[in-house]
Amino acid sequence: MKKFYALLLAFLTWGVSAQSNVTLSVDMSGYTAPFTTVHVNGDYNGWCGTCNPLTDMGSGIWEVTLPLTADSIDYKFTVDGWTDQENFSGGESCTKTKGGYTNRYLRILGDTAVGTVCFNSCTTCATAPPPPPPASGGNVTFSVDMSNYTGSFTTVNVNGDFNGWCGACNPLTDMGSGIWEVTLPLTSDSIDYKFTVDGWTDQENFSGGESCTKTKGGYTNRYLRILGDTAIGTVCFNSCSSTCTAPPPPGANDHTVTFRVNTANITVGPNGIYAGGGVLGGSNAVALSDIGGGIWEGTATVNGVNGGNFVFFNSPSGSADWGTKEDLTGLSCADPANWNDRIMPTFTQDTTLLFCFGSCETDGTCSTPPPPPAGGNVTFSVDMSNYTGSFTTVNVNGDFNGWCGACNPLTDMGSGIWEVTLPLTADSIDYKFTVDGWTDQENF
Repeated sequence: MKKFYALLLAFLTWGVSAQSNVTLSVDMSGYTAPFTTVHVNGDYNGWCGTCNPLTDMGSGIWEVTLPLTADSIDYKFTVDGWTDQENFSGGESCTKTKGGYTNRYLRILGDTAVGTVCFNSCTTCATAPPPPPPASGGNVTFSVDMSNYTGSFTTVNVNGDFNGWCGACNPLTDMGSGIWEVTLPLTSDSIDYKFTVDGWTDQENFSGGESCTKTKGGYTNRYLRILGDTAIGTVCFNSCSSTCTAPPPPGANDHTVTFRVNTANITVGPNGIYAGGGVLGGSNAVALSDIGGGIWEGTATVNGVNGGNFVFFNSPSGSADWGTKEDLTGLSCADPANWNDRIMPTFTQDTTLLFCFGSCETDGTCSTPPPPPAGGNVTFSVDMSNYTGSFTTVNVNGDFNGWCGACNPLTDMGSGIWEVTLPLTADSIDYKFTVDGWTDQENF
């Protein structure tokens, strides 16, 4: 059956190559900033910037028809190359989030006219946008409270698109009590900016989505609309809040955690039991000792208020031996967003955590048997008869072998068929077939 799936996948991959004419159209009538050209960028053109300009069709509509061979594309509309771009939050009906980036997504099943959409929207522009505000600007007072900043510094600066992110151009004045301030005459109607320390020695770092920030071109900075003389009000460094809560002293939330695990339901390997992963580190981060009755125990110092993840390992051979960790897939104590590691509770004092290996039970009785071990002998088979390049060997690469290149060569079975059987311990794998190590590879 696995052999059949591999052959079917190869056939489908090679079969999709027809060219389709795809028409993309965007309504820019609601876009208020000045621009010259609209572009479309995507994985099909390497996000190249100015490669695919759209044509101004009038009434705010810009359009382009592209000959594409892919069966699907990730893409977005941009302005003057990458001067500005659409920014989606994720979850919109026309978007797809992959690798932390949210872009438009289109499945191509032949010649396609997508239909006109509003810039930065999955729908049409329902109503005419309001007229742009008049040119603005004014004297802007920046004020930041540095009382929570724990590093040493001499001067605070403000950097933004209004000064070319110049570094030390605009220093603030020390007003006392941790407050630094400066007033600047600005001509823009809006600015992106942030506070920095001693030029660019250190800077504010925002995650995106904060009330005072805007993300553009992959960078998140403070954003301000200027409609005249403006005093922003004092904000805390690296925060949108005006209230700076004093941070706890270093180590104030560190507590000793005693990790105990009952191994009555497993056979302990020759290297013993460890706790690791997540907040602890590698698979052999915390060595546990057999204290009798099948119970293994070890201690570590952990920040109790942060929570996090960890997991137990049965006889790892090194810090990266993740294949020996307990399987908690689908259990309530597992975090599916972090490789199904255990969810660590928060605590405010020294704590003992008792579990059964491979179970969410917290009394350590091991009344529930562990899940059966994952893995088995897997046969990989691929038909290379349609491959037009020259090659010596076919390999299989995946997360199970660290994408190592030439580690697992297949055997030539004749008639274009290459095959190998490997003993695997994981319950699932990501993999692809490659040629002569990484000389060439499947591309989906």
